[in-house]
Amino acid sequence: MFNTENFILANLTTRLIIIKRLKSLLKSGLIEVTAYHPVDYFGGKVMDYEVIKLNVSKDKIREYKQFEGLKLYSTIIKSQDERTLTNKRIYVTKKNNYVYYERTDTNWNFWSNPKNHQSSFIPVEENHHILFEVAPDLSAFSKYLGEELIQKIQSKQQNGEIIEKLDI
Repeated sequence: MFNTENFILANLTTRLIIIKRLKSLLKSGLIEVTAYHPVDYFGGKVMDYEVIKLNVSKDKIREYKQFEGLKLYSTIIKSQDERTLTNKRIYVTKKNNYVYYERTDTNWNFWSNPKNHQSSFIPVEENHHILFEVAPDLSAFSKYLGEELIQKIQSKQQNGEIIEKLDI
């Protein structure tokens, strides 16, 4: 026969053991808590920021920029000759600044096609164009994305349309 009292007690004991283990892992530095729920300045809505790590390496030595933020916009554009792809992104940071990140890389789908293969192509020698810029206002990035798109992003952010929390 099922004993509810014993079940609840065993469940509580298990939870306490898990909590003690998590505390010891935190103290030892083996795990790190990175959950934040700051309030957005636009409309007082809760926004879930995450750790963003962007590669800004211009050579073989890896370099990264890391911050807490939320992606507002992202697009990938093929070059006219289809040999490269340019990724453009905008983030809002936890401190309410904006980050513009642009990176141009080799379009491997183009180069992997046998009809486009060129023996002179050496991937290691391909230069990566990387742009990382921080500004207090989104309008600073209109030179990269155009005024109309920046206004759309600002409008969506101010109206709380960037994140819609669904209880489904």
